[in-house]
Amino acid sequence: MIITEWDMPTATTASHDSAIDSKGVIWFTDESAQYLGSFDTKTSTFKEYPMPALPPGVIPGTRDVIVDHDDNVWFPLRNDEGHSILTKFDPRTEQLTVADGVTSQFIELGPDGKVWAGFQRIDPATMMVDGTFNPARPPVPRGSQAYAGNVRVDSKGNPWMMSQAGPGGAMGVDISTGETKWYPIP
Repeated sequence: MIITEWDMPTATTASHDSAIDSKGVIWFTDESAQYLGSFDTKTSTFKEYPMPALPPGVIPGTRDVIVDHDDNVWFPLRNDEGHSILTKFDPRTEQLTVADGVTSQFIELGPDGKVWAGFQRIDPATMMVDGTFNPARPPVPRGSQAYAGNVRVDSKGNPWMMSQAGPGGAMGVDISTGETKWYPIP
């Protein structure tokens, strides 16, 4: 096995996540700065894309990152209020588009190409929420949904998250019936 390492172009980069597109480009976020980065595995070159500056006192950074079926890059970007807003970056035009009213640190791509931000489903063509699913009801114990993280979407398009507050467990929603699922983890 051969392992090759490259130095990040900015020494202070605190890379949070990475995703690879269909061309072999690795996209990464920096939890400590307002930029999105890419690394072209064919040419061994980095590129950094600056994001809008924030006012003093707001913690900067980008977090989770996914690449959709059209090679658009999605990530939560901090805004002037310190919220993580769902943002799409088109590498061909280098344009940013924000999904209005969608805030979440945790994002995922569903099998149908829809983007998930927590328990909200976003249509990438319209950048609008086309489904909101509420896990905050029985059998999910009270308090468990207060801080749930790392959304994952199963092969049927159902969202799942792990509870990081209250009783530990996995919570999900069957989007066809609206039924909430809860699996406690001892």
